Amino acid sequence: MNSSWKSIAGSFLLGMVIAFAYGGYCYYKASQDSALAQNESTTIAHVSRMSRVSSNNSNWSGKCIFSFVVNGTSYAGHEICPDRKTDASSQETLMDIAGNGQDFTATVYYDPADPSTNSLLEFGARSESDSIRARLSIGVGVIFIILLVLGAAVVSNLSKGDGGIVVDAEGTVIYPDKTDSDQQK
Repeated sequence: MNSSWKSIAGSFLLGMVIAFAYGGYCYYKASQDSALAQNESTTIAHVSRMSRVSSNNSNWSGKCIFSFVVNGTSYAGHEICPDRKTDASSQETLMDIAGNGQDFTATVYYDPADPSTNSLLEFGARSESDSIRARLSIGVGVIFIILLVLGAAVVSNLSKGDGGIVVDAEGTVIYPDKTDSDQQK
């Protein structure tokens, strides 16, 4: 096995470990969100949108910072805002470009036992999204395993060669694949 193959194999192993670890993390998050979806409560939150435009002006991304009150106690949260480019008015679009996104209200979903666990997205929808990411990540890990096994089989086949050479006691090099076994001396 040469060093090039070892480097490639190591990269595949690292990619596989990362893919499986991320997939496991996503499954963990999906199960948490699924459990939270059973008892989630809602209230209205005050949301401030901090916007930025990507370099090619095609993707709008921003961070939504929100606050809400439950039983007289204030809570806050933040997450990536939903894409509003498709339904934004011209004035909202211009405000976003200038970085002065308007404040708005939205429904916030929270855990009644711990309102600091909250989201602008329903926990059931977050659970489904995390499950999809987990399946994709584990699928990538499986592909890495398949490629690693196929690569090992190819390298193993290449290293066998055509039978090699044999050196007799007198130092004569004999190529077994070049001899004719039917020929007699």
